[in-house]
Parts: sequence; structure tokens; C-alpha cells
Amino acid sequence: ILIPKDKHLSAFHERNASFLILLYQTRIAQMKQNENGASRNEYTFHRFLDLVKKHGDKEHNIAFYADKLCVTPNHLGAVIRKTSGLTVMQWIYRHIIQQAKYMLRYTGLPVWDIAERLHFSNSSFFCKFFKKETGLTPKQYRERP
Repeated sequence: ILIPKDKHLSAFHERNASFLILLYQTRIAQMKQNENGASRNEYTFHRFLDLVKKHGDKEHNIAFYADKLCVTPNHLGAVIRKTSGLTVMQWIYRHIIQQAKYMLRYTGLPVWDIAERLHFSNSSFFCKFFKKETGLTPKQYRERP
């Protein structure tokens, strides 16, 4: 069977056009995936921050937050670091310090009670943590003007 030249060229152009359309659709899908990837990371980051605000006083480990977000701890760590430049633990520690500073400044609660409320095993561990993060002991922070 002989194919006339114009039909042959027509089939060739159709294949090329189909290929170009497929290539274009693939590129658009990749661009959307990249956009969704960025927004997905930001969404995960914001959900993580909400969880830290809600549970940070009691929950100090990555596994808890990863479980709540239905991701692995390693994935959560990578997403948070990529999105914010800080680690998961740095965000958790920031929350704990913020809460501790508030209680030290605006309540008359004893340090042991603050440590208990923030779920530290004892006040000594809390004091060491607080000093490491702020450079001051809880007592020094409380006495500052």
C-alpha cells in the first residue's frame, strides 16, 4: 500500500503535534506540582505551628507532631527546616520559652510549678533548659525590670 506524500506528512505532523501537546501538558503538570509542593510545605508548616501552640506546653517531641500531621518525623523535620530555616525542636523550644517567660513575668507561680505545667520532669531540668535557651536563670529573668 502506498501512502500519498501529503497523507504521510499529515500523519507526521499529527504525531509531532500530539507529542508537543503531551510535552506541554507534562510541563504544566510539573509546574503545578512545584507550586503545590511549595504551598503544601507552607500548609504543613502552619499546621505544625498551630499544633505547637495547642500542645507545646505538654508535648516536646517531634514524633507527636509528625503523627498528628500524618508524616514521618524525618519528613516533618525536612519540611519545617526548608520552609522556615529552623528545626522542629527550635520551634518547640521557642514556644516553651515564650510560655515560661510569660508565667515568670506575669504570674507569681513558683518555678517548680511552671516546670510542672510545661511538663518538665523536675524544676532542675527546667532551670537548666531555661538558662541554656535564654542565658538567664528563671529567677534572674523574673527579677529583671
